[in-house]
Amino acid sequence: MVTRLVRTGLPALLTAAVLAVVALRQLRQPINIDTFFHLRLGERFLTDWSPWAPGEPTSYATKHWYPTQWLSQIVLAGTDDVLGLRGVLWLASAVGVVFMLVVLRACRRESTLAVAAPLAAVTMLASVPSISSRPQLVSYLLVVVTLGAWLGTARDGRVRWWLVPLTWLWAMLHGMWLIGVVTSLAGAVGLLLDSPGDRRRSARALAVPVSSLLAAGLTPVGPGLYDAVLTVGGRTEYFSEWRPTDFTSPTGAVVAALIAASVVARARSGPDGWLADLLLLESIGWALYNSRGIPVAAAMLAVLLARQLGRGAVRPTPVSARESRLTLLAAAVAVTAAAGFAALMPDPTPEEPSWLAPSLRALPPGTPVLSEIPFGSYLLWAHPEVDAAYNGYADAYTDAELKDVFDVLDREAGWLEVIDRQGIDVALVRTDGPLAYDLERVGGWRVVHRADDVVMLAR
Repeated sequence: MVTRLVRTGLPALLTAAVLAVVALRQLRQPINIDTFFHLRLGERFLTDWSPWAPGEPTSYATKHWYPTQWLSQIVLAGTDDVLGLRGVLWLASAVGVVFMLVVLRACRRESTLAVAAPLAAVTMLASVPSISSRPQLVSYLLVVVTLGAWLGTARDGRVRWWLVPLTWLWAMLHGMWLIGVVTSLAGAVGLLLDSPGDRRRSARALAVPVSSLLAAGLTPVGPGLYDAVLTVGGRTEYFSEWRPTDFTSPTGAVVAALIAASVVARARSGPDGWLADLLLLESIGWALYNSRGIPVAAAMLAVLLARQLGRGAVRPTPVSARESRLTLLAAAVAVTAAAGFAALMPDPTPEEPSWLAPSLRALPPGTPVLSEIPFGSYLLWAHPEVDAAYNGYADAYTDAELKDVFDVLDREAGWLEVIDRQGIDVALVRTDGPLAYDLERVGGWRVVHRADDVVMLAR
């Protein structure tokens, strides 16, 4: 009785708890500020923009850019049109539940439920801060799908050709599709090294990453998608999530523990073949690469750790139909409960001062407005009648334009001259922020309206 409780009952309860936390936590958080520019771009793709010829989010971002997540943005904007921001938050909750479900399933294929459920919980600890209403959540999910596919190939030798059309779809949903190609390459090379005599199967396996890479260039964006993905890393100095992982942070510490456990388990379980070893090295690489890779690394490490534990004392058991039904039922209940909470929750739209909308409507259409990046992203969505000069969609800025933005925000030498050159005469900035203080006291701007959190200034 006790053994059954430990092996089945407690892991099942933990699984249900993980799915519930992921589903409901998103609804208890303020909406991610980046969501607003995704919604705005999605609206434009639904109307007058095309993926192969997008326009400018602001006249201060003039780079010829290639959209890497236009399909996700369309889905977000369409959800907002039908269900409002509550629906957008619920959608993020639902995708987060599917992500955890995929992690759990992948771990379960490699070990027992008693191992898979805690590893899914650990993945949640590392990933929950990143589970928000942004397209990157889809990439987290598809990374695990791709990893599971190659571990399946290691078991039965069958090459999963469906990874090629999956990559084609992924390339329209989010820019991290390249991780899927790298994972496929690691899996294919590992299969080649594990079976050097089977040249035919090795050739088929290697054709998967090559075909996947080519498929990404066949989306409506075209081959320009390659350039968009390869150049995004050049802006790490401006955005913290693209900087190397801080392993002293809570999420970084969880990933560090997973790396240590995976290496120890791999050493104790003995040789496992090149395929699994290369995938383990890849997952460690994503953990070291940048903070944005933490959920990717955590999910991959959890699945690979489950594999090593399954090769040791904890042998995997077949997944019964009853277990599958109960797991899907728990996920469905979590998603349904999240929908109910979303319908009853207060409107998540940020509250504006009463003077903000009338003041912006009184300006000539297209008036440039200076703001910190988070508020600029909100202005793109909530007040498209003005030109939000500084917003969070960095892909559309040239390097020189992005430098100007951060020179002003950080008040570097010559920042007032930058604003003069840009011809901006109106600012909406944080009331207690240094930019508001320096615009008024150093730049001589006057306060037009003031609220607790935002102040409007004019030259």
